Amino acid sequence: MSAQSLQPTSLDQPEAIQLYALMVLDNCKLLLAQRDIRTLEPVADIENPEKPPYTVGQISFEGQSWPVYSLTGEMTLSRHLQPSHRVCVLLATKKSYFGLVCDRLEVVHARELTLCPMPSCMIEPNAAINALAIHQGEIALVSTSNYLANFLQQRIARLRRIDRLCAAPII
Repeated sequence: MSAQSLQPTSLDQPEAIQLYALMVLDNCKLLLAQRDIRTLEPVADIENPEKPPYTVGQISFEGQSWPVYSLTGEMTLSRHLQPSHRVCVLLATKKSYFGLVCDRLEVVHARELTLCPMPSCMIEPNAAINALAIHQGEIALVSTSNYLANFLQQRIARLRRIDRLCAAPII
């Protein structure tokens, strides 16, 4: 799908998002409202002595430790940091925080984007993204911290089921 074939939409109504954080995961561009971000930390600050399952470690914020996840450019959950990962972005949801590592991050003003609805063939329950955008002639994925948290929760539940099946004795 080319960037020119996408139809613009107004996804940020009624509450206009002025600034986005553009996270680069491999060659994938992921846009989040800048207001979803609580802090940025270097990947070197990720602690992993008691690494929670399906994470790459945890990050301390406000006196507590929060899980840190790694997504590939294909939006699949990875249990490993990649050499290209430089930044841990701590995101706030309605209930808690979680970290997501990325290669780099930059601030993008809404006027630099053309927001587009998800094509119907790409809409699925528990998806990580809720829209697309055109930024500098390239397609970027648009999400929120709540969409990502739900996506991660669903993927982890699936991995746990798979792990249990693999650990079950064969009769």
